Amino acid sequence: MKGLTPFQTKVYNIVSSIPYGQTRSYTFLAERIGTSPRAIGRTLSANPLPIVIPCHRVIKKNGEPGGYSCGKKLKEKILEIEKVMAKPEQK
Repeated sequence: MKGLTPFQTKVYNIVSSIPYGQTRSYTFLAERIGTSPRAIGRTLSANPLPIVIPCHRVIKKNGEPGGYSCGKKLKEKILEIEKVMAKPEQK
């Protein structure tokens, strides 16, 4: 996407690779690309395409949903729907 920094591109690419029906923590992603969980969160808060780049699949290390640009309740609902709709091999 135009106008993104190399860091944003890296974050959005790794988030886009999270399978449907699954989640990853901010810490997990930060460790994979050598940054902090806060940097991941800041980048995801500016996600220009929240459903296409599935930032709702990124949660806190303790399993709580964390923030979402469209609201925490919507994030929880989307995650619930994805878990129910995921094929068995995706769970």
